[in-house]
Amino acid sequence: MSLLKTETANKSTDMPITFEDEDTMDTVAAQPAATAQPATTTAVAERKTTAVSPIQTLVNPLEQYKDVLRVDYNTLEQCIVNQGNFVLREDNKVLGDVVTFEVQSWQDAWVVSPEDDDAPNDVVRYSNDGVMCSDNSVTVAEHLNWLRTNGYPKARLKQRVVVVAALLEVSKATAKDKEGCLVQFDLSPANRTQWLRYAANTAFQIKMGKFTQEQVMRVTATAEIANSNGNNYTLSKFAVAK
Repeated sequence: MSLLKTETANKSTDMPITFEDEDTMDTVAAQPAATAQPATTTAVAERKTTAVSPIQTLVNPLEQYKDVLRVDYNTLEQCIVNQGNFVLREDNKVLGDVVTFEVQSWQDAWVVSPEDDDAPNDVVRYSNDGVMCSDNSVTVAEHLNWLRTNGYPKARLKQRVVVVAALLEVSKATAKDKEGCLVQFDLSPANRTQWLRYAANTAFQIKMGKFTQEQVMRVTATAEIANSNGNNYTLSKFAVAK
């Protein structure tokens, strides 16, 4: 359930929408080697075996916060990254290149993207499950097909992450009034990868006793300029707040 009255999912915004590359990787499970059978019936000494303790399962500390407080598009002020800074989309207010926040909730999100920076914002559709557009007008597959047959042959479905967070500190002096406010970080596919990497690393660090679960909920995010295929974009890096 959303906190506030939400705006329509395909509402256009003043800031242009840009699109980033996303890499995928497939993994193949290794097969166990076959056990050789004895060639004769000659008795052999029984080999002693040593008990092996099971590997402790890594617990993702962020998993318990997933979908705790679901939001729609623009339920809260939406924070994106642009030109090396964190920016509030509604009024283009710059928060700075470093922000610290406390995680309240996070959720998966999808965008049906035309993959064209010149496309009007109203041809972009959003989805909460990757199947139905969030405005319930059409399915994701239907809108993807419409885009590809109406001048956007590179259109595709992109998985993102939305993080609901309480801003604790921002690096831009003119944005200090936003400290203590709830915002929702809209993470692109590339930044979603950084978020999942943070979750994996902190799970291991908790296991090793470096951090507690409470500590990893306080996150420092840094916006950095990155380059992919000759195109610059802003990448978010996440670390446990000091």
